[in-house]
Amino acid sequence: RATSKLNLKAIRNWNYTVEAQSNTQMMNHFNGDNTLKSKFLSPVDASLTVGMDYKKNFKKGGISIFPGPLSYKMTYVAVADLATRYGIEEGKQSRHDIGSKLQVDFNYKITKNISYRTRFYYYTPYDYVQMDWENTFNFQVSKYISTKLFFHTRFDDFAARHDNWGFFQFKQYLMLGLNYAW
Repeated sequence: RATSKLNLKAIRNWNYTVEAQSNTQMMNHFNGDNTLKSKFLSPVDASLTVGMDYKKNFKKGGISIFPGPLSYKMTYVAVADLATRYGIEEGKQSRHDIGSKLQVDFNYKITKNISYRTRFYYYTPYDYVQMDWENTFNFQVSKYISTKLFFHTRFDDFAARHDNWGFFQFKQYLMLGLNYAW
């Protein structure tokens, strides 16, 4: 995910904002039967949003609330055979939507060695809804060892409905890291 914001001071903690954001994945993803599901630039989502950004920093963290009432989103799939999987018409490789977006980013240092970061994302072109809620806990176990616990919940009623979970998708990670600074 790459994000770039252009801000112009409005009042107090509010800024007029234009945000450009894009995301894709780096590695190929296959079904259990080795059928390609996605790969780099298949798909890529790119958006341009105009709105206001509220930013507030405090002693142990900060918050950013970005309501964007005007948002353009393009979905592009480089591999034409995968296009229909992402809601793109047969024979085309891109889809364009205009809608609204809300994004909230919050981070907080719980203790000296534990921090929490969350990101809530809501986008709708008024005929479907996409929501993401990412939660990350970082634990600095020692000078050389760190651990990260990541929970991600996604709601997307544009995607195919799952028998057990409906339009919800879940993902979680537990990562162990080695740190070294020179």
